Amino acid sequence: MQGVTQQAFCEYLDLPYSEISRRAGNAVEHEMRDFENDVVLPHMNDNNFSVTWVEVANADLRKTLEKCAVALMSNYLRGATAIDAPTSGWLGRHSHKPKVQRSGLWNQDYVTNCYSDMTPGWLDSLEQLI
Repeated sequence: MQGVTQQAFCEYLDLPYSEISRRAGNAVEHEMRDFENDVVLPHMNDNNFSVTWVEVANADLRKTLEKCAVALMSNYLRGATAIDAPTSGWLGRHSHKPKVQRSGLWNQDYVTNCYSDMTPGWLDSLEQLI
């Protein structure tokens, strides 16, 4: 975990973010790994979370797929009508990045894009790769 995630983790534990640089790096990394193992992974397992990795050889297509998928999943522009909003205990709620908090995603790129403006046919391209 780095950057935005480390900051949110510190907020979650009520530690100043500067604590990461002051404390031994291994100790903080160990605490974050424990958090992942004790809190994050059990939550993912309890909710049947699954991931499908898709190889995209073409860099332009990969960028288009990422941009469109993030815009589709982002709640940034939805406000009160959020779709599948994160739980109240989601670590991202402790982030100092408004895009992370409002979108419900750790990714900050493309979260403010409007899905209806995305490349037509991108889901068909993704389906062919799967």
